[in-house]
Amino acid sequence: MKIKNKILVYFFTLMSVLSISAVLFFSEMSRLNRLEERLSYSYTQLIRVKTINSDLNRQMKELADVVFLDKNRQEFIAYEQRILAG
Repeated sequence: MKIKNKILVYFFTLMSVLSISAVLFFSEMSRLNRLEERLSYSYTQLIRVKTINSDLNRQMKELADVVFLDKNRQEFIAYEQRILAG
C-alpha cells in the first residue's frame, strides 16, 4: 500500500472516530440539559410543597390554639353563637 493511501485510511478513520465522538458528546449534552430541566422543575415543586406545608401547620396551630385554650375558647364560642344567630 502506498503511503498516500495509508495516510488517507488513517485520516478517514480518525475523522470517523472524531465524528462519532462529537455525535455522542452532543447527544449526552442534550440529555443532561433535559435532566437539568426536570431537576429544576422538581425543586420548584418541592419549594411549593414546603410553603403549603408550613401554611397548613400554621393554620392548624392557630385553630388548635383557638379551640383548646380556655381563654380563647370562650371567645370562640361567643363568636360561633353570633355567627349562627345572625
